[in-house]
Amino acid sequence: MIGQGWGTGVTLPLFAPNLTEDEPFKHWWARFERLGASPGAVSALMRMNSEINISPVLSAIHVPTLILHRTEDTLVDVEASRFMAERIPGAKYVELSGRDHAPVVGDADAILDEIEEFLTGARLGAQPTALY
Repeated sequence: MIGQGWGTGVTLPLFAPNLTEDEPFKHWWARFERLGASPGAVSALMRMNSEINISPVLSAIHVPTLILHRTEDTLVDVEASRFMAERIPGAKYVELSGRDHAPVVGDADAILDEIEEFLTGARLGAQPTALY
C-alpha cells in the first residue's frame, strides 16, 4: 500500500486519522510524503523498522528518557511504549489521550508541555510574543 500510494496521502489514516476528512491537510500530507522520501526508500524503511527488536538493549539505557504515547494511537500499540518504559531504568512514561500518531496533529500542546517539563523541570507554556 505504501509503496504504490506514496505521495498521495495514503498514510494519513495511519498517522493522523482525525484529519482524514480535512482536504487542505490531506493535500499537505501528500506533499509531506513526496518531499520526505521516495516510494522505494519509504518501503525499505518500513521493512527495516518492522524487523528491529530493541528489547535486549532497553536495560542498558542510562540517560534521562521520556516516552510519550497517545493511548489510542492507531499506528503503534500503547503496550509497546509501556513495555519500553518498564525496561528503561528511570524512564518517565506519559500516556496522553488521542489516537493520532503524528505529534503535530491533535493536542500538540500537551506533547510540547511534557517535553518542556522533562527538559527544563518546569512548564511555562506558550509565551506571548511582541508584534513589532
